[in-house]
Amino acid sequence: MEMRRSPVHSPLRLRIAMGLVASERSPRAYGTRARSRLRDQRRFVGIAWLLIIFALLHLILFVVLATNIK
Repeated sequence: MEMRRSPVHSPLRLRIAMGLVASERSPRAYGTRARSRLRDQRRFVGIAWLLIIFALLHLILFVVLATNIK
């Protein structure tokens, strides 16, 4: 069916037909830019929070060590 719908008449026709079938059957096969951008923003925020927590833990450690040294 898809082979007849393709306007290309070359060996590339089979590949185009397979792509048409795949895109019709699985719309989530290829990520959208919005979904990718949202995932990247979540990762960035997560890494930022980890760095903040890591810095605060080190600050607490330095304060504890500094108060014990006399």
